[in-house]
Amino acid sequence: MSVHQANWPSVASFSLPAPPLHRLSVEQYDRMIESGILGENDKVELIDGLIVEMSPVGSAHWYVVLELTKAISSLAGESWLVFAQGPVRLHNGEPESDICVVRGKSADYKARKPRAEEVGLLVEVADSSLEFDRQTKLRMYATAGVPEYWIVNLRDRQVEIHRGPRSATDSAPAAYDSCEIIPGTGKLSVVIDGKARGEIAVASILP
Repeated sequence: MSVHQANWPSVASFSLPAPPLHRLSVEQYDRMIESGILGENDKVELIDGLIVEMSPVGSAHWYVVLELTKAISSLAGESWLVFAQGPVRLHNGEPESDICVVRGKSADYKARKPRAEEVGLLVEVADSSLEFDRQTKLRMYATAGVPEYWIVNLRDRQVEIHRGPRSATDSAPAAYDSCEIIPGTGKLSVVIDGKARGEIAVASILP
C-alpha cells in the first residue's frame, strides 16, 4: 500500500506579520525615569516614541565631543549654554545629542530639561551611527524645528551642516533645506540664533 505524503510548507516558509509597536509619549518616558524603571546606567534615549539603545562611545568620539564642546563654548556667548551628552525634550522624543546649545544658563534647567524652541544648535558625532544620525535623527530634529544640526562624520573626517528645518508633507519626510559639507581642511562657521559667532578649524577638533 502506498502512502501519500501531503506537500505541506515547511515551518521556515511561514511569515508572521510583525506586531504593532507601542510608542511612548515624552511624559510616559519621563515618568519611567522618575520612578526608577530607567536609571543612569541605562544607555537609552526616546526616538519617535521608541526607547532606543545608544551606541557605545569610543575614544575618538569622546575626544571630538570634548574639543568641540570647548570650542563652541568659547564662541557662543553668555546667553547660551553648551553641554555634552544630555537630554533635550522634543515633542516627538527625548534624544541625548552629543552636544547641545540652548538658550539661557544652567540655573534655568534646575527642574526641567531644555525644550526644542530653546535649542540653537545640536551636534552628533557619528561613526557606526552615521546612517541613523543622517536619517532618523535628522528627520526628528527637522520635525522639532531645530534650526541647525551638525554631524561630525568620523568615517570621512568631515562635518555635515544642516540648516533650515522643513516639516514633513504628504509627499516628503521632514528634512533640512541645505546641507554643507566641510572637509577636514576647512572651517566651521558657528551660527546661533541666526548670528555668526566665529569659526572653528575642523582639524582642531578631529583626533
